Amino acid sequence: MGKKSLLICGGLVFVHLFLLFNLSFTAWPEMLAWPFFILRGWVPYKDFAMVHTPLLVLDLAIFNKIFGIGAVQLKIYGWILIALTDLTLFYVVKRLWSVKTALYSLLFFIPLQILYDGNGIWFDYALSIWGLLALYLLLTKRYLAAGAVWALAFFTKQTAVWFLFPISFVMLGEGFGERAKKFIVGAACTFTLGASILWIFGILPGFLFWAIKFGIGILPRAAGQINSPTGTEALRALLPFSVLPFALFIDWKKYLPFAIWAGFGILGAIPRWELFHF
Repeated sequence: MGKKSLLICGGLVFVHLFLLFNLSFTAWPEMLAWPFFILRGWVPYKDFAMVHTPLLVLDLAIFNKIFGIGAVQLKIYGWILIALTDLTLFYVVKRLWSVKTALYSLLFFIPLQILYDGNGIWFDYALSIWGLLALYLLLTKRYLAAGAVWALAFFTKQTAVWFLFPISFVMLGEGFGERAKKFIVGAACTFTLGASILWIFGILPGFLFWAIKFGIGILPRAAGQINSPTGTEALRALLPFSVLPFALFIDWKKYLPFAIWAGFGILGAIPRWELFHF
């Protein structure tokens, strides 16, 4: 990869961050409160309820331990995560296809990220990096590592479970059993490590209740959680995906895996249909 491509990539990331710096930043209260509680000695799932899996909050708590807690620190953390997402997208597409395709992907991703209320920090935002890496590892036939990355995605937010469907599709074909076995082993090892850490801190039962039983089985159906879109909202959210039917018409075999990946990714916005979930 030439210096010119690196400069263009760096320039696009800079433009992205410059735009975000001049737009309204969404500081979700949980992203300030939960790390604050942890740094004050409160234990998640035990001393306070947290209906999400813990990886993002714990990482944010470590960041706050080093740099302090506040809106400015939250912005910096969010913008670092967004820049890392840009760079991950560029790297993955470059390795799978070409530098030119990677630059075009980044060029299209930046306005879409802004369109989907991406100037902030929430669990869905952190899923992007894991999703990109999982796809890359699958397409390069590193199924063990793909399983581990998917498990990390689940520990970031439970909606990562939707990606099991496109993941299975990518692994279809001759040798599916061996591929699936490697993927499951990678995921199981990561889950075992995560569960062991939760058990050591005495919060595994609380995690299973709040993040799994309540967060997956009860909360999505609770009053006030279901938010159906209006026609205008649905059109705005789904408009960028309108390119998929044309791509499938041109070469459905080539683009079907990505259409399925995108389709199941959309399910992360259900039942709370809000743009930032995209």
